[in-house]
Amino acid sequence: TYKRMRIYALLLYSVLLAAAMTGCGGKQLIPRLPELRDHSPVPTTVPDPAGPIPAPNLPAELSRTAATTAVAQVSATGDKDAGIPYIGITTVKNRGEASTEGKDEKEDREHILVTTFKSVSLLERLKDTPPDSYTGLEQRLSASLNEAREILNSNGYYSGRVWGRVERAQPPQPARVHVTFVPGPQYTIGKTAVIAPVPEETPKGAKPLPRTLEDVGLEHGSPATANDVLAAVDGVRNSFHDNGYPFATIASTKYVADHQARTLEAEVRVKPGDFVRMGALERTGAPTVNQSFVQYMRNWRTGRPWNQSRVVALQESLRQSGLFQSIVINPGDKTDENGNRPVVAQLESAPERTVGGALKYHSDFGPGLQAYWEHRNLTGNGDRLRLEMPLWLDMQ
Repeated sequence: TYKRMRIYALLLYSVLLAAAMTGCGGKQLIPRLPELRDHSPVPTTVPDPAGPIPAPNLPAELSRTAATTAVAQVSATGDKDAGIPYIGITTVKNRGEASTEGKDEKEDREHILVTTFKSVSLLERLKDTPPDSYTGLEQRLSASLNEAREILNSNGYYSGRVWGRVERAQPPQPARVHVTFVPGPQYTIGKTAVIAPVPEETPKGAKPLPRTLEDVGLEHGSPATANDVLAAVDGVRNSFHDNGYPFATIASTKYVADHQARTLEAEVRVKPGDFVRMGALERTGAPTVNQSFVQYMRNWRTGRPWNQSRVVALQESLRQSGLFQSIVINPGDKTDENGNRPVVAQLESAPERTVGGALKYHSDFGPGLQAYWEHRNLTGNGDRLRLEMPLWLDMQ
């Protein structure tokens, strides 16, 4: 009986071993990949950059488990195409969601997306320089889809999608590159906050500082476009600069897209720096220009909170005088007993004298010469003297 059991066990082991060997050497468990041809009729699809992107130059139906083998086949066969011309096609599709916008508004937003994409995308910029292979064309498409995603976000379409595909053609026919936008709803401005460690009470002579972006013109419920949001952030900084805080900087910004409410929330943190009141106008440089001329340009009263807009207006007035080639105005380092800081203007003189001439021709007087000499700071007060001498062949 014991011998019989051993014989049966050996027979069973032999059968199992034979079956295992047949399974390994027989049919493959993973179906063989289709042969990759130079001009596959299957278009290559590059999906939304927000999702997974397969290896380039692979038909879309290939699974990720087959990617390594497929790439090896591409390397072995090579890409024989050179100078692939292509035609770019961009479309905008409606997701079918309920919308309150009219036909004209819909067409406007589609026009903005397509026009912006064509002005910045790598596909359009290099269109006159065809890539050497379809792999290069698909790489251009992939980079352009990332640019398209940024365009959607910058225009407030934070749940939008974009994808593209390359439609191959037999040379010398051009390939077609399709880029499709599905914008979805345009998000609007939700809750915003401006946070800064400043006193609750507004200093005398200053205006209240912004507490939200709505305080600087970004209305609640308006489209959440990047240009409007960034302009509002600049408006926050400018508001601090015009109300006593010349050293204020934006410490950080935080934006949160609420996909359920379809809003964009924003938080802006400001580092205000010292509160400064404007004192006397002091100047350095440009010794030939009288101090009284510079003082005449002053446009603030002593003790007022620092106002950068007035400083910029002073710079422009000094620039238009033509007496200075460099103008830098900043708060002084020291504070006087009244809490005021001087406004220091660092000036560099421009050349004050000019000599010039021109050759002319007059139908009545014939050829001539016109020479001139000009002094733009004759007495140190920006007064100008100009002497001209025209000479004609038939008239003096």
